[in-house]
Amino acid sequence: MKRFFTFFVAIALLSCSTDHGYTIKGKLPTGDYNQKRVFLTNYDKGVTITDTATVVGDKFTFKGEVTTPEYYGITIDGMDEKIILFVENDNFKIEYPKEGGAKGAEVTGGETNTLLNELKEKKREVNEKYSIESLREEYKDQNTSVDRKREIAKLDLAAQEELKVLDEQFFNDHPHSFYTIYQLVKKVEEYPFSEMEKRVEECEAMAKYEGNRYLQEVKKSIERLRPLQPGKIAPDFSLPTPEGKMVSLSEIYPNHKITMIDFWAGWCGPCRRFNPKLVELYKKYNKFGFGIVGVSLDSKEEVWKDAIKTDKLTWVQLSDLKYWKSEVVEPYFVTYIPQNIFVDSEGKVIKRKVAAFELEEFIKKQLGIE
Repeated sequence: MKRFFTFFVAIALLSCSTDHGYTIKGKLPTGDYNQKRVFLTNYDKGVTITDTATVVGDKFTFKGEVTTPEYYGITIDGMDEKIILFVENDNFKIEYPKEGGAKGAEVTGGETNTLLNELKEKKREVNEKYSIESLREEYKDQNTSVDRKREIAKLDLAAQEELKVLDEQFFNDHPHSFYTIYQLVKKVEEYPFSEMEKRVEECEAMAKYEGNRYLQEVKKSIERLRPLQPGKIAPDFSLPTPEGKMVSLSEIYPNHKITMIDFWAGWCGPCRRFNPKLVELYKKYNKFGFGIVGVSLDSKEEVWKDAIKTDKLTWVQLSDLKYWKSEVVEPYFVTYIPQNIFVDSEGKVIKRKVAAFELEEFIKKQLGIE
């Protein structure tokens, strides 16, 4: 009897176990794609992995194994849209809708996709609550009054705030989710540095994230941001002026109580539109100790010089004319422009990315002006 019971338990355990690796099964609404090729790609610029399968009737299957969670996309010959899924060693099912190609396809399976589906459902409820799609169509209608457009804009803003809260809640509830790590690649600066540092350390200690390229990307961003935290000495650099003279940052900030490093370019529309306000602030507060050094990401000398002259920028201007390959991009984590960072007279970082609407009050506060 005991031997039979042991045999039964062994069979039960065997039936509950799963093979290593993942299986992705897709089902199309019709057989219109029979014998079409299907591609599974990880979109890694460094080491691109692409697997292919063939649609048989209305189905396709991928089998493989990942050593750490991955971000994959699935495309089918003749279908414009792609399906995104977060792959772990688990079983996945993809149900394509009757119409609309890959848009609206339902992906189930895996820890990350399950959590993401729950988040999507909550977001769908918010969008339905505000009827966002119909409101946006109404906003575009030329017959919609100005007052109604203002009303719609407020509703849209309220909806966006609710959606933002859902993202923040997901981040707090699932700090070690692969989707959280994936999102942090672009949003690492939206959260306190110490918190991000702690999250990365915790994820690195988890075996499933060993060698994970997205976690490594977040870690790299944190290392780049470390020297830019308040109180740190800003990385020094030397660049040429329009006249060709080499000038270092460390030569500039001792001359002012606070110095704004303004990353901009002559080709940058938002930068150019903001320059008049910057000129106004410089004229108003320079005598109190406010300095600026413009660091341009231009590539064409004539565009750079013409912008300086046209916009009447009288403070120090520097550029190596290397566009996004400028030597300042990496150490200052410049991912867009206009962007700024403030340092004191000793070169210590005060704050990064002071928004345009808060700029004047920030300058006044740092200068001790009531």
